[in-house]
Amino acid sequence: MFAVDKAHNLRRRALQLYDKSEIMQMLRGGSDHDSMAHEMRSEPTMEWIVLIPDIEGSLETRMRVRETHIKDMLRHIDSGLFQMGGGTLAGNTVDGSAIIARAKSEADIMSVLKTDIYARSGVWNLEKIKFIPFKCVYRREHIDNAVMGAGWKF
Repeated sequence: MFAVDKAHNLRRRALQLYDKSEIMQMLRGGSDHDSMAHEMRSEPTMEWIVLIPDIEGSLETRMRVRETHIKDMLRHIDSGLFQMGGGTLAGNTVDGSAIIARAKSEADIMSVLKTDIYARSGVWNLEKIKFIPFKCVYRREHIDNAVMGAGWKF
């Protein structure tokens, strides 16, 4: 009976949550969820397109430290800070990175990016980083009904 009640409560809470990443955080994070959810409600976040060019001639270094970079980025995906990311291309060559982030400010994102192996090893040119505020209207996991209307379906 306890397991059924717990499952019912989790399902009900999941249906109340607006954001899929918040649901995933709840499932992974356990007791930390309540404080995180409160923080997210009290200080709204927004999405950002973050474009980070590479320093010219850093491709070899990029490839050498790439595995460490990806492991670090996956932690930030799990936390909900980064929604997705990858390399930008100039022809067939990687020339930078693009990230979709969810944070309160550019400074919050920058404080994390400065610690990344790409920044510390001289791959990213953080002096030329671009932060573009972004309002997602649709994505596979989410439809913004306020913009698209409640009847919108894939």
